[in-house]
Amino acid sequence: MLLRLIIGVLSGLIITRVMHHLIYALPRGTWPFQDKLHCMACEASHTPLHKLPLLGTLLAMGRCGTCHRRLSLDYLILDILSPLIITWMVYTFSPMLAVEMVLAFVALASIAFIDLKHWIIPNHLLWLILA
Repeated sequence: MLLRLIIGVLSGLIITRVMHHLIYALPRGTWPFQDKLHCMACEASHTPLHKLPLLGTLLAMGRCGTCHRRLSLDYLILDILSPLIITWMVYTFSPMLAVEMVLAFVALASIAFIDLKHWIIPNHLLWLILA
């Protein structure tokens, strides 16, 4: 059980970082991980501290390391909820079901966060996806 918890936490943190890249790259038509994540206000690349999912956001107090402006609340929400949900899925369900649920969660959460900025999907469908 402890091993499942450790795997859940580590995979949750890693998958959260992957989701950040998906949410950033897909609307721009670029490949994930091709461009570095950066502050939307000053265009500065994220510091090594910000690259740590959850811990980096909390230690930096949700601010850019260069211009000290607040980062988008979307990233803070994603950094807190995503590792918790993924850890719960890995810890609770059988390995195959957990993998399927995590993949579905990543896809649907990424779609929802992208749509919150670009308004492509009708709101009633977006709330269904988020639920």
